[in-house]
Amino acid sequence: MGFVIFFLGLVEVVAGYILPAFASLSVISGGKINQDEFKKWSTYWIFLVVIQKFIMPLFCFLPVFLSPVLLFLRVLLVIYLWLPLTNGCEALLKRINNPSAQNAFQSFAEKIFNKIEAQF
Repeated sequence: MGFVIFFLGLVEVVAGYILPAFASLSVISGGKINQDEFKKWSTYWIFLVVIQKFIMPLFCFLPVFLSPVLLFLRVLLVIYLWLPLTNGCEALLKRINNPSAQNAFQSFAEKIFNKIEAQF
């Protein structure tokens, strides 16, 4: 079991950080910056930070025996986000920028704000 976790962690580092870092640097270091590629990689890094800093800490409340499964799902998510075949970042960005999703988030935020305001 330890080898599987080590291997998945290694795949996550290589596929989630090293390969996208080289691709991002190649976009930036070129003479002329391709705006589409720059948008893709900046979106990727923003989504990766959101996943790592806000979503993954929620998984610490799950049972320990699920950690290899969650690590495998993280690897799949990272590969989905940067793989050119899936264009995961663009698809996720389109879903977030959807007006109905923004309206739902805004109404959710207003409800929470109203509840907090009512307590004080």
